[in-house]
Amino acid sequence: MQRTEQLSQILAELGIASDYAQTHGLPVFEEAETRVSAGPNIIGREQELEPVTAGKWGAMRQAAQAEGVELLLVSGYRSYAYQASLIRRKIDAGQGLDEILSVNAPPGCSEHHTGRAEAIAPAGEPPLPEAQQSTRAR
Repeated sequence: MQRTEQLSQILAELGIASDYAQTHGLPVFEEAETRVSAGPNIIGREQELEPVTAGKWGAMRQAAQAEGVELLLVSGYRSYAYQASLIRRKIDAGQGLDEILSVNAPPGCSEHHTGRAEAIAPAGEPPLPEAQQSTRAR
């Protein structure tokens, strides 16, 4: 199955209109074809990144460590299917789709699909962008 067909099927299963990205002015990202290990994330789940991004992540992490800040990977590459599973879990927990999509990108619209986006958090701090503004890692 081609990626476009796969993405359309995933969106339909979630109840998201196939033209959601277009009507909401969101970019659509292809899934990375080449990925390398970036090590485990904050909960021990192995993560992958696009090779150049993985190298930059390693350098950033070392530079932070030299400043006494330990950075942890929260999330790296996400497939369309994994992004859909995040949304399904929230639907199953009773959240409405509009509420979910105000926080989570629909499958196809997350830069995490490219393997060039990563969510990070300083060790011992919550992995939320708002919380990070008051840490040494900002």
